[in-house]
Amino acid sequence: MNKSRFVLALVFIGALLISTVAIVSGGQDKVPVCHITGTYDFDDGHGEVPIGHVITIADPAYQSHLAHGDPEVWETVEIDGVEVCRPGEDTKIVFVTSHLYTPIELESMENADSLCMCCALNASVQLQGIFKAWLSTNHVSASSRLTHSPGPYVLVDGTIIAEDWYDLTNNLHSLKHSISIDESNSTIDSPYEVWTGVFKITVDGTKDINEWSDDWSFGTYGLADSTSFTWTIAPTIIYPISDQTSYRVYCFEQ
Repeated sequence: MNKSRFVLALVFIGALLISTVAIVSGGQDKVPVCHITGTYDFDDGHGEVPIGHVITIADPAYQSHLAHGDPEVWETVEIDGVEVCRPGEDTKIVFVTSHLYTPIELESMENADSLCMCCALNASVQLQGIFKAWLSTNHVSASSRLTHSPGPYVLVDGTIIAEDWYDLTNNLHSLKHSISIDESNSTIDSPYEVWTGVFKITVDGTKDINEWSDDWSFGTYGLADSTSFTWTIAPTIIYPISDQTSYRVYCFEQ
């Protein structure tokens, strides 16, 4: 089949699928998905690649589409003037929480991870995936806790902040955009401080972890409106941390 006829066939199939989904989904929440219906050779050296059309489905059907091969990450392109979708490069979503948290509310890195998941699941457009907090202690670093993605890190709206983990963590590189968008794709206002680390010095001078609310604790923070290295560590530390100190948290998809 020549490419033009193939694309027209995809348009027809896509229209039928959209009509069907609109009828059966009723009043349930809708989500877009790239529904793969065939392949196409873009003459870029990669041979035949999957392509399809963006359709809107009921939210409960989303996982079934992924299980049957529809990509979680996709992009749209044009073929002979017709817009189609194809699997995109794997990306990791990053957001800063809309809520501010005290050390007592954070309690530990594990609890902070749970707060990130709650934000993602309760966002105006629910975010799929596993999210963890960008936090360190003197024993455990964010680098050892989080996935090192070889693909781009993006905001909720798809804006790239870094090309990969190296680009994200290289202090000589500036972020392409500040992490100033929350889980519901809203730009945050001041305060911009974000928890990035907490440590404890006990009376005998030794260090311990997960003592978020102790008066001997001190912490580090970043600035969500910054694109320099101060996005993760500002020039000053907080000592001692007050139980009432309230900052945001960065959440990274794994």
